Amino acid sequence: MDSGDAVRSVDISASPSRVYAALTTESGLTGWWTTVAEVGTRVGETITFRWSERDYTAMRIDVLKSDSRVEWTCVAQHDTNLPDPAEWVGTRVIFDLTPSLKGTKLVVRHVGLLTLDCGDMCSLGWMQFLTTSIKPLAEIGVGQPWVADG
Repeated sequence: MDSGDAVRSVDISASPSRVYAALTTESGLTGWWTTVAEVGTRVGETITFRWSERDYTAMRIDVLKSDSRVEWTCVAQHDTNLPDPAEWVGTRVIFDLTPSLKGTKLVVRHVGLLTLDCGDMCSLGWMQFLTTSIKPLAEIGVGQPWVADG
């Protein structure tokens, strides 16, 4: 791990397959990150997350290891909530799922995030989405995604 990587983790009382589904299906991704997305489901395809009518983040799917790992690379972005609307481009997001006594330990590593102007703010954002959105989505079926306008 590099010192520029943001690493966050959360214990989820749900099976790795439920957590994996939240990271790889349209209903999962729109249930915890943003309510509007065009979702690719295979390696090499793209997921475009919509934050508003003009703001988006596009992630290429690089790795899908059933119930254990998902990796994305940001290939395009326009997010006016960030100091540089395209600053995530080229960064990678890695989700590692490990079975635990309670269900699943989910570790998210955003490679290179802490070197960006938004690093601290975005790292806190990952923690918020992990604890208040993906965790309850996997556990009880209801997350708190960003409500995209437009």
